[in-house]
Amino acid sequence: MAEPPERKVLKRTLEEDSNIDRLSALPDCVLLRILSSLETKEAAATSNLSARWRNLFLSLPDIDLRFCVNDNASDSGRNRLFQLFVQFANRVLQQRNKAPIRKIRLHVKHFVERFRPGFDSLLMSTAAAISTYKVEVLDVFVKMDKTTEPCSVAVPHGMFSSETLVSFDLSLGVG
Repeated sequence: MAEPPERKVLKRTLEEDSNIDRLSALPDCVLLRILSSLETKEAAATSNLSARWRNLFLSLPDIDLRFCVNDNASDSGRNRLFQLFVQFANRVLQQRNKAPIRKIRLHVKHFVERFRPGFDSLLMSTAAAISTYKVEVLDVFVKMDKTTEPCSVAVPHGMFSSETLVSFDLSLGVG
């Protein structure tokens, strides 16, 4: 027995509605608000959802960059992961689309001396971002690996000469 015409129309309408991309229809300010609740790495992963979202994470006002590896990771694995982290973090800091940055949070755990060149590069990008994007808050946390000899971290001059930076928290530890 055939379905009444009203049910067919209702069914067809529901199927059509399920194909509508309601998230992409939201304005950028709303999408950025949603992405702001994620770490920067997770927000960047959303760029695969839609062509419209591809570079949206580069406009986030708060940048949260965290590097932490498993204690069981091999030295070569750690080195490769840190290189990828530095490449990603530098992209986030250098390839913005003129959107201001309110806060940068940079946390690196299991820091070892061989990470220094990449970390220095990341600090230079951070210093450039502070002066270019009028950053207000900077939080840098470095926890050195237990097996690493304690060492100093050279902080670029640009981090101290900002007129907009109102909070700078630098934490170094071993553990």
